Amino acid sequence: MKLVVDFMLIFGIVLNALALFGLLRVKNKKLPQLILIVFWAFTVFVFLYFYASLHQLYILKTISFCLENGVRLFIPPLVYLYIQSIFYPRKNLVQKNFGHFVPFLLFLILYNLPKVLGLKLSYLNFSDHYLNWGLLQDLFGIVYFGLALKIYYSLKKTVVDHHQVNLTTQDFFWLEKFLFSFLMVLLVDLMITLNELIFGYSVFWDAYITVFFLLCAMLYIGYYGLTQSTVFLPSFLAHDTGVVSIKRTKSVYLNKNEITYFKNKYNDLMETDRLYLEKDLSLTALAHKMEISTRKLSAFFNEVLGSSFNESINRYRVEEAKRKLSANALQQYTIAGIGFSCGFKSKSSFYRIFKKFTGISPLAYIEKTLKESQDER
Repeated sequence: MKLVVDFMLIFGIVLNALALFGLLRVKNKKLPQLILIVFWAFTVFVFLYFYASLHQLYILKTISFCLENGVRLFIPPLVYLYIQSIFYPRKNLVQKNFGHFVPFLLFLILYNLPKVLGLKLSYLNFSDHYLNWGLLQDLFGIVYFGLALKIYYSLKKTVVDHHQVNLTTQDFFWLEKFLFSFLMVLLVDLMITLNELIFGYSVFWDAYITVFFLLCAMLYIGYYGLTQSTVFLPSFLAHDTGVVSIKRTKSVYLNKNEITYFKNKYNDLMETDRLYLEKDLSLTALAHKMEISTRKLSAFFNEVLGSSFNESINRYRVEEAKRKLSANALQQYTIAGIGFSCGFKSKSSFYRIFKKFTGISPLAYIEKTLKESQDER
């Protein structure tokens, strides 16, 4: 049994090291990447603490105790901040959310440090006797994961429609899996704690059950991240541009032959087959048409074209709309009808995206082209 647990803990430390390595090697790190570095660093302390406890390494156990014992007061607010940093990439975000980390700091200063220093304080005995810190931390963490999920679901559709962040469908799935995976760990720990309180059942190894589920969560999101880009990181976190992509001159994932083939195939599907006219076109559907994986197609957009899937497809749709608005299509269609015929799903999205690319509304574009044609005469 000890050998199995030992392997699990070492494996967890290695996985954390891989995640940290993948993030630290990124240049010009943005706030979401910096937050994840702190996230994985704190997770390392969890595995180190249990490893030290298993092997009775007093110094390492003492050092890691300070952070591990309050990790459920720190990680959930950190994840809450992480989701905000993706959807609300603004200045002073950390300062404005500092209050969420006050419970952890108070717990660290007033509880963990006195425990480590061996101070005999009356309030420590009182709190240990009347409070179940494990239960309180689990409930605290679940609330913050709930808040993070609320932000995620309330803004997911909005930011995609408005193209406020450069996220693919796979990126959103990764975020969702990330949130639910670590929420599951907290729920497992809560069930273990309630089992102890209600039924009085407690064994020394029950904490390792939570660690096991933590390892499972890491493996799950790590595998899903691996199918997109690099270990533990989806495409929008694996690049030094954070959530905003810029045009790249060199791909870090695709070789030259693949880049040439993908460019030709993509241009053929767009310019000859005009696949962008399909309203329900998705990254997965396009990958199927191009006979490549969504991971490679996502890398092609981010690293070669320097834009997201939505932005690239909408650029073709806007150009098609400009051609129709400049021609005699208005004799057969309304302006909204032209938008629908170009692949846009709604009138509002057509107007918004058209203005984003051209700087003017479709109606203003018509008036402009009419004036230009009259001036030429």
